[in-house]
Amino acid sequence: MHYPSRVYHLIILVFLGIYPTLLPARTPAIAGRAGFSVFLKSDGTVWAVGNNRHGQLGDGTTTDRSTIVPVMSGVQAIMASGDNSLFLKTAGTVYNAGSNALGQVGDGTFVDRSIPVLVLSGVQSMAGGGHSLFLKTDGTVQAVGFNDYGQLGDGTVISRSTPVPVTGLDNVSALAAGSVHSLFLKMDGTAMAVGFNKYGLLGDGTTADRRIPVPVMSDVKAIAGAEQHSLFLKTDGTVWAAGRNQWGQLGDGTLITRIQPVPVLSDVQSIAANGYYSLFLKIDGSVWATGINNYGQLGDGTTEFRKTPVLVMSGVQSIAAGWAHNLFLKTDGTVWGGGSNMYGELGLKRSTPFTSTPVRILSLIVPPPTRWQKEQFGEQAENSMIAGWTADPDGDDVPNLLEWAFSLLPLKADRTVLSEESVIVSGLPSISVIQKPDGAVLAMRYSRIKGAVDEGLIYTPEFSFDPVAQAGEWSPVTGSETVEALESGWERVTVEDAVRGSLAPRFARIRLTLAP
Repeated sequence: MHYPSRVYHLIILVFLGIYPTLLPARTPAIAGRAGFSVFLKSDGTVWAVGNNRHGQLGDGTTTDRSTIVPVMSGVQAIMASGDNSLFLKTAGTVYNAGSNALGQVGDGTFVDRSIPVLVLSGVQSMAGGGHSLFLKTDGTVQAVGFNDYGQLGDGTVISRSTPVPVTGLDNVSALAAGSVHSLFLKMDGTAMAVGFNKYGLLGDGTTADRRIPVPVMSDVKAIAGAEQHSLFLKTDGTVWAAGRNQWGQLGDGTLITRIQPVPVLSDVQSIAANGYYSLFLKIDGSVWATGINNYGQLGDGTTEFRKTPVLVMSGVQSIAAGWAHNLFLKTDGTVWGGGSNMYGELGLKRSTPFTSTPVRILSLIVPPPTRWQKEQFGEQAENSMIAGWTADPDGDDVPNLLEWAFSLLPLKADRTVLSEESVIVSGLPSISVIQKPDGAVLAMRYSRIKGAVDEGLIYTPEFSFDPVAQAGEWSPVTGSETVEALESGWERVTVEDAVRGSLAPRFARIRLTLAP
């Protein structure tokens, strides 16, 4: 008979989506590019995951991540650009992290940046591919980075390491970029384009590269650029596309390259494109996709390329296209994604190289802080990078949720829940073996808050024969349970396993969830 005497397994399940949706302080946002994803939460914090070879996640390392990591706070908009991430802070300043071999960071150097650096001020939005574009608050545009095809729009093919004005552009309302071309939307609805044009992706009816922006079409309200094609959303809700079409990425039912925009879809509210595929968000909240699908990036459950848009999912409010993965922000604030996960860009273990059906990644809605968070973190209580349940601001490898739930020392040691005399109550669950007349039994002891559900916590002791068993293979307590009252609003719980005298190893854990 084998019972581990000190084996315990803690699982943290944090379901933020069970809170009612609130009016966020920031508009949640999603962005993706070549093997990485960036997320803006409603509290203005930015999180990232995936390919980090050039430091593009902005977490201070060049280590690829398959677990979402915090980046910075006080942000109002994000953009993923080639091997870079751009962050627009609430003061209108832009920070850039990632590859800088071509000067695309814009800080005047050619040194990769793993920590975001200040680039420009007075900015209202950004875009980029192998270069970066900045829309200033006065309606002018500046550009920096790779310029071999004239994509910076400054009239030259000289790459730049500091931002330069785009020639002849003012009254601009939106930006978009592919790898080597740029798109601009003017306030009067005119779409302009510049850069690489071998396949007619600028949509100006030619295949000549352009060094200065040229007009493409009118009555446009949104633009999107990909590797070798462009999308234009008109004010009547129709989408038009131009450029290379070898995988059906234009969505017109053919594989014919188009040097002038052709109609694709109607009743559309927003568009996104990258690599060789396109995404469309219709007015009814449904997402449609077309083009290459070798990693399942269309999200339709297959890996078959499509020449016409196919339905992907519904209930969506925002879309983003990475090089070979998609991201969808649903109306409940949760983010879903599909396609490539080669670098962990979907937040999945890299043993899952891709998924053709979108999976839930995280929620971008940060719930209101609890009393404990307010007490411990003060003005930072709404900052999920510091006070969030999975955050670990004191660096002790114990996240806030466990510190709250088990009365461990929190960030501010002078504000412990328990007094010095009763600190013995603190601590994670302990497990022991009790000899009974009918055989040995595994017992678990832990401390919990009195009226835990009222405080927003649910403690669920569970037992299993397998420490890595699936959720349904863990059994809730059916043996005896005793509760001992402690001081300072705590109680000690002792639970016994119903299985006795087993010859197989037996394991225990506490499943901790936030109450609805």
